[in-house]
Amino acid sequence: MLLMVLMMVMTISAAALPFNVAQQEALFLSDKMAYELGLSGAQYEMIYEINLDYFLSINTYNDTYGVWWARRNSDIRYILSTYQYNRYISLSYFYRPLNWLNGSWYYPIYSRYTNRGYFYNRRPTIYISYKGGNNRLSNDHYAHRPGIQGGNHYNNHNNYSNNHNNNHNNHNYHGGGYTSTPPAIRSGNMNNSSSRGNNNNNHNYNNYNHNNTINRSQIGNNSNNAGHAIAHR
Repeated sequence: MLLMVLMMVMTISAAALPFNVAQQEALFLSDKMAYELGLSGAQYEMIYEINLDYFLSINTYNDTYGVWWARRNSDIRYILSTYQYNRYISLSYFYRPLNWLNGSWYYPIYSRYTNRGYFYNRRPTIYISYKGGNNRLSNDHYAHRPGIQGGNHYNNHNNYSNNHNNNHNNHNYHGGGYTSTPPAIRSGNMNNSSSRGNNNNNHNYNNYNHNNTINRSQIGNNSNNAGHAIAHR
């Protein structure tokens, strides 16, 4: 019974953060992340949303590094560049922004920044309007938001698309997609062309000979036309 009472007291003590406290802590933390990580204005806005969502989702000390902490890192990974994210996870006061210590909440950021009233940036534009909840939406909510620097999730998608397009273009070229050899590689590559490319080239060559034969015949049979053509040129 004593153990159960003790656990209940600890759970009550580690209750969910009031909204105004979560808002204040999210603002202070986001401001320092923007300063140290070199965040853009759009990144700053999204970091604030993510941090506020995290703080609002904490109900007991067991939640500190549970599913909502993992979701926070996943969302942040979408909006930071590789360099920014690697720096983020190397700084414990950003990476683990909340601890349960000696029966109360502890914010490691204040061990780095002791002046709680100093801010490097203005408040985010959504500071008043945003009340939380984005972390309860789809897991890729921040994947394609405008203004992101391009974390690996986003870059990998773009790189995959670029590689797919390049492979598609290479397939078209080597598969005879061009009706004639590109100018930059006309010499010495006829043997590497596909049968379709050779057929097209042979067809064009035969047409060229046929047309020349007709032209020579016309010039031979009609000296007036030949003379007129030469005079015209």
